[in-house]
Amino acid sequence: MPTQQNILVAGRSPDVVNEIASVLETQDHLTIGKRLLVNGHHDPLQDLDAVPAIVVLGLSKTSKQELEAFASYPADQRPVLVIVGADEDACLMRLAMQAGARDFLNSPVNERELIRSIQRIMSDLKPVDSDPASRIVTFINAKGGSGSSFLAANYAYTSQALGNRKTLLLDLDRQFAPLPQYLDIQPQASLFDALYVVSELDELAVEGFIARHASGLGLMASNLALNGEEGGAAIDEGEALDRLLQVLLRRHERIVAEVPRHLDEVGAAMLRASDRILVVMQQTVPDLRNASRLSAIMTKELGIDPECIQPLVNRYDNKSNTSIEDISKVLQTKNVHKVANDFVNVSESIDMGVPLAELNPKAPAVSALHALHKTFEGLEEKQSSGLLSRLMRK
Repeated sequence: MPTQQNILVAGRSPDVVNEIASVLETQDHLTIGKRLLVNGHHDPLQDLDAVPAIVVLGLSKTSKQELEAFASYPADQRPVLVIVGADEDACLMRLAMQAGARDFLNSPVNERELIRSIQRIMSDLKPVDSDPASRIVTFINAKGGSGSSFLAANYAYTSQALGNRKTLLLDLDRQFAPLPQYLDIQPQASLFDALYVVSELDELAVEGFIARHASGLGLMASNLALNGEEGGAAIDEGEALDRLLQVLLRRHERIVAEVPRHLDEVGAAMLRASDRILVVMQQTVPDLRNASRLSAIMTKELGIDPECIQPLVNRYDNKSNTSIEDISKVLQTKNVHKVANDFVNVSESIDMGVPLAELNPKAPAVSALHALHKTFEGLEEKQSSGLLSRLMRK
């Protein structure tokens, strides 16, 4: 269940305050308070019994004093500030930035933009727990075209949006960088550049290398627009990745990665750091042979615990000549996961760059990925009153 968050909506206009509050009150995990700033009162936080997590301030032409009052509090004692109002007044915008405003939304407010902004902020405010279970999950194809990119991107979205875990997606394919296409976002900085400056990065500085999806899901990938200009003096990239992961795990609850089949130093380091490795395959003899070979490389050459490595059968067909029992026997594991063949929905999701759970919450692949996430999180299968249930009722 999402953590309850207190939000204060403040401003001079009753219409603006009520409009913003009515949008936020549709979210059942939020507690909304309202405050009209009248009769000479300028400070949204004055005499409050408890400081809210977020203040949404509706701007007016006379909001200078409200922003100055908000900015007068020490930065570590101020709630997160979201501004709703026209952006034509440069002076007010400068004051808002000085007050530490996290987001600026135009008035009249767009309901979807407001809710997404609050969701992103709540994700950032949520403390990272120290539960080690499946903190890093890595996907790798047994054979080209098996679907690990789609599954990695959509599993990460599931973790963030449906599982309420602050999640980061890593794309370690420096040549093709496929994952941004699945979320329709383009990183402005390269994951591989971050490796070369990792000694200078902390939890805040690393944000400059992370692109954010509207759901709050983070993405680090190679920036193909740099045309191979990434890098600098020679470094041990495997060691640099280990150091980068330490920084990222202080800011994220879960990391989901995709590693290309042709392993390099970075890919090998990512696999060794993973709690779960999903070898994505289809029900063919070549896939099964490749999965067996890849598993052997990971266990014998990289020293990875066999219990961490689990096959994931994509486009599962119960009529296939290669059964789950065959795969379990050859790969010597009882932990064989499967995602049903859902070609039409998956193709539409990929073409549009929209996570499948947003596009079609009832798609079989969505249910499979949600079940997989619950398995890795150690959660019982039960009816949820959260986002997934709301999506399924649409």
